[in-house]
Amino acid sequence: MIEETRSAAALDIAAILAETDLSLRNLYITDRYHTLSDRLRGAVSADDANWSTFATWASKTVGKTVRGEDVPAVVRDLIDAADDLLQLLEHVNRMLPLVPDLTPEQLLAPMYATLCDTSEHVSVGNLKVFAELAPQFDAFADAFGRDTVYDDSALARFLSGLEPGPVDAGGQELLKDAFTAYYRARHTKDPNVRARLVLLGNCQIGLHEQMRLQPQIAAAMNAPVADLVVESTRDTMRRLLPDWIEDEVEQAFATPLQHLGAAVQPLWRRVVTRYLMELAQPGGGELPLGEDQPFLPVPEALQVVDDPEALGIFWTTYDLPSARTRARDWASLPDRMNYIINLFRARQRDADLFTPPFTPLQLADLNQRRMPVGRL
Repeated sequence: MIEETRSAAALDIAAILAETDLSLRNLYITDRYHTLSDRLRGAVSADDANWSTFATWASKTVGKTVRGEDVPAVVRDLIDAADDLLQLLEHVNRMLPLVPDLTPEQLLAPMYATLCDTSEHVSVGNLKVFAELAPQFDAFADAFGRDTVYDDSALARFLSGLEPGPVDAGGQELLKDAFTAYYRARHTKDPNVRARLVLLGNCQIGLHEQMRLQPQIAAAMNAPVADLVVESTRDTMRRLLPDWIEDEVEQAFATPLQHLGAAVQPLWRRVVTRYLMELAQPGGGELPLGEDQPFLPVPEALQVVDDPEALGIFWTTYDLPSARTRARDWASLPDRMNYIINLFRARQRDADLFTPPFTPLQLADLNQRRMPVGRL
């Protein structure tokens, strides 16, 4: 029996949703996910990480973005490494020998501003998923945390509280399937079958969540940064040049500015991937989502996934047919799910994931509605 955690996350879910300080709200959500993870371990499987276990660390990652940590350093490092962009900038500057050079800092400004906007979108997504799923996890643990006999009617009553229909129509059919898998896992004696059912539930909740977040993720990855940089550069040129020569110079610069924009957009995706797409790990490490995952032996119970259960169908649909586990394009739902499924499968028995995300001193600060000290 898993002892339920009591911490800052014991705050009522409604109180967390009402928190107006975005950084504090994220910390409360992260800690609450940890509490829900413990509750689901008691209700589903003590040995297997559930979706809320993984969500604890995903939300911890979101917190870094919400707080805007390391934005200048990340953008600066990638600009410095973008030789093609710097060469274009030098070319533009050589064409204007009589005015001060355009600087990389002037290119960075739109990226800073867009990352700040992106951080707000990420915070909204963090809240959006928590608001939908946290009450359901609590309700599931309340309903089934102590029952000992499989009861179809009890499961049906619980599932009736979820909206019918597909995710893209506002429905929660995937959540119904996931909670059914969790319920079956609770009442399955075979530990291998139980592990596969937990993985199935995790993947179904993961797909539901990623479909819900697709607009925010796509907006972040596809932000029109190239247009913003080109317009910012054009505005800078106008300020530097006398009025009588502006039109002639702008015509001469049309093509170089187009090339500049073409170089900036892929750079932006690298910035977003580097800044947003790292998964916090217990102990303070990070897992870059744009790289293949470090090799971990797949738990024996999960080495076979082509069984006739729904897991086999789910796996062949969303796990790309290759050994690649990194996500080339985080804006692509299938590509993203390939990474997530492999992550869930390899780390489902990683006991470190059950580690509390914050220290007792940090939780004491959170209980007083203060930003904790130390690494978050």
